[in-house]
Amino acid sequence: MNILIIGKYPPIEGGVARNNYYFAKNLAQDGNDVYFVTNSFEVEPLYRICLLPSDSSNLIPVTKKGNIYLSSSANIGERQNHIPQSDLFVTKLASAGAKICKSNKIDVLIVSYIEPYAIAGALLKSWFDLPSIFIHAGSDLGRLIKQPELEFAYREAITRYDV
Repeated sequence: MNILIIGKYPPIEGGVARNNYYFAKNLAQDGNDVYFVTNSFEVEPLYRICLLPSDSSNLIPVTKKGNIYLSSSANIGERQNHIPQSDLFVTKLASAGAKICKSNKIDVLIVSYIEPYAIAGALLKSWFDLPSIFIHAGSDLGRLIKQPELEFAYREAITRYDV
């Protein structure tokens, strides 16, 4: 099975990134090919785990059955300048996922965390009509979705997922 996952991944700190790492590893160990799209290499230093040079080889676990293909967005410098300024995470994640979908037959889309991942995933779901799963974190429901300026978009995106 070819699985596309969009979400937090090390070196982003925290439980969601850790869970995604082991989730991808377990899926690959079961013989699946996992295409992981993240923005983890753009994370601010405050939210980045400290990786030693020897740790970088462990970011993509090697399994005997399936593979993990890690794709991280990058700051593209002045080419991403626009007014008002933003990091373009949704667009970069959706574009990276679209490239994967165009060159591989993706069997399922799994998205972990609401911002910016669920929004990017909802775009991919609509563009490629993929079976899809959304996994939320506590802060998604406890904080983000409660913001009146954000609630409509989040709820609409979440309702697009199959599970």
